[in-house]
Amino acid sequence: MDGILYVFLIIISYYLLSLVLVIDFREFDSIRERLMLRAQYYQMIDYLRSEIHSGAKVPRFLFYSEIIEKLIILRRKYGINTNKSLQEIRSAVRRSYKVEVEIKSELLGFFFQYFFVAGFTWFFLFQLELSLNIHFEYLSMIFLLFWQLTGSIGFLVLFYSYKRFKLRSAEQLIQSMNIFRGLMLSSRPFGEVLEESKVNKISWTKVMLPIRKQVEGMVKHIKEVGGLSENDFHELMYECWDLYEHEIQLFKKMLLAFKLLFILFFVFIGFLYMTYSAMGQLGF
Repeated sequence: MDGILYVFLIIISYYLLSLVLVIDFREFDSIRERLMLRAQYYQMIDYLRSEIHSGAKVPRFLFYSEIIEKLIILRRKYGINTNKSLQEIRSAVRRSYKVEVEIKSELLGFFFQYFFVAGFTWFFLFQLELSLNIHFEYLSMIFLLFWQLTGSIGFLVLFYSYKRFKLRSAEQLIQSMNIFRGLMLSSRPFGEVLEESKVNKISWTKVMLPIRKQVEGMVKHIKEVGGLSENDFHELMYECWDLYEHEIQLFKKMLLAFKLLFILFFVFIGFLYMTYSAMGQLGF
């Protein structure tokens, strides 16, 4: 009878755990609104609208703050026209905010999902002890707790490490191209343009190869002809922003895969290990 009850509990548990994996825990508006990201976003938008010429400190928002600070320095130093770049940045800030909210929600959703499943595992184990009169070793339970905490911390480290790895090169490209365009349209010496924009120091990835060819072709054309039209710069910048958004979408897809793998590896494996121990005590 105990064996039948145990099998029944196992089936119910797996069914409930499978349901948890498809529940969407991302929509926690009351929590999301308290995130600093929202305040940073509005500070940046207000700055770009009215304070860009006031000399106020540039607000912190993703990698855009670095670009704006550099453009302001170059505008003061060389008198470059930054209007086009700042208009594009304002539009990009709005898009990036929406994406960042989604990514933060995915991260928050993972922790709700992860700890919900982990908590259910502990509830199930305690029910097994009470209903089937079995006892788990303290060492095994400490290991399970350690294993689950390791998974939650590991996911956080992986999240920020992979995000930086995936997006940093595209961010660097956008920053370099904005500075490059501003200096070129202000007729600065080409050697100075290359040095200030750090075009030659961009960390090119495989997905960036088509844009790399365009940039190298543009540099070669400027060296031979001596200039490039603003429309050509505009087309190149459009492709840079498009690449950045493409990288963000790939990051979000990988994030979903990471979530599933971490829950399976750090929660379900621990769950299976403890149930195997229970089966041994029941004589299976």
